[in-house]
Amino acid sequence: MIRKIIKYLETYSSGILMILILLSFLGLLATTSRSRRETLDRIIRLETILIQDDPGQEDWREVQRILGGVRAGWTDRNLQEATEEFDRALERLGTLPAESITVPGSEPRRALRGLVRSYAQHLQRREAAVDSLLAFLTVGIAVQSAALMISLGRVGAARAEVRHRDEIIALVQKVREEERRGLASYIHDSVLQDLGGLGLRPSVRDDPEGRDLLTESIDRLRRLSYGLAPLHLDQAGLAASLRELVSEHLRRGGPPVDIEELGWDESRLDSGARLVLYRAVQEGLANVRKHAEAGRVELRLVGSHPYLILTLRDDGRGFDPRTRPSRPGGPAAPGGGGLGLALLERQVRELGGEFSLESRPGAGTRLQIRYDPGKENP
Repeated sequence: MIRKIIKYLETYSSGILMILILLSFLGLLATTSRSRRETLDRIIRLETILIQDDPGQEDWREVQRILGGVRAGWTDRNLQEATEEFDRALERLGTLPAESITVPGSEPRRALRGLVRSYAQHLQRREAAVDSLLAFLTVGIAVQSAALMISLGRVGAARAEVRHRDEIIALVQKVREEERRGLASYIHDSVLQDLGGLGLRPSVRDDPEGRDLLTESIDRLRRLSYGLAPLHLDQAGLAASLRELVSEHLRRGGPPVDIEELGWDESRLDSGARLVLYRAVQEGLANVRKHAEAGRVELRLVGSHPYLILTLRDDGRGFDPRTRPSRPGGPAAPGGGGLGLALLERQVRELGGEFSLESRPGAGTRLQIRYDPGKENP
């Protein structure tokens, strides 16, 4: 799960960064707009008091309430100094004669006028800074948009290449199956028939050694033919064909296989699904014989609506699944399935099924295929 997340982040990093910049851009606009409205409202209210002919002490207190403790601080030193100057003038206001309060040139008026001017300058400087930042963000969004388009183009090209490769692999698989079926048919219908006829000749029939050799050759060719392509898979059914495959596995010296069917309804399978499941067991048993050093194997055919589940498990030495190739063309897994399992997994995915392979060194291997016959292929 974590690897998938990291992969998506790497693939769409430009898009994610652009979204973050855009969100920052929108947040800055909202904050700036609100701050600008507040500052303009404050300036207007201060100017309303400033233009009065006879502002009194209550008006000056109103100025203090308008400021509301808001200070520019380190962001604008001039505004901070003007605010402090007005505060000092306001403190001295109580010591002045009453008639001096309304004088146009009085100290509180001068301080308020300087405060309004500083506020206006502060607003101008802030808007200029915001304009520069917005321009920077606009350029950043444009650059990231271009990077995103390039990234999406590369992703699209990579996906097209993968689809093309998948189509070629599917075609190769189809041709291989057709060739195997054709060769199996030729062996079964022609070579075996000829050898069977040869066995009827008196010279062979009366020679025990020759007859035994011919019988052994016919048996080997029959097993080879069935291994190339199970010609009677659709007629005999998957379960029966798998039992024959297990018998061949035992003849080749493989460990015992415990077969169990539970709610298995293979009438829901089409010929393509039967062949893929058959090849899965064939590949699995071949790997057991070659690599697993197992003492026992379990083959389970389970129907659990809506799935048909095939599970092949052994108690062998296992392997690290990370070392097997995830795609055709990768290195073979030491002690594992190698290229055959990679091709098998691809076939199962194309069929619309779920393929899982679990193994640990020293803990055996479990291969499972979950297939919903009613689900449309992706």
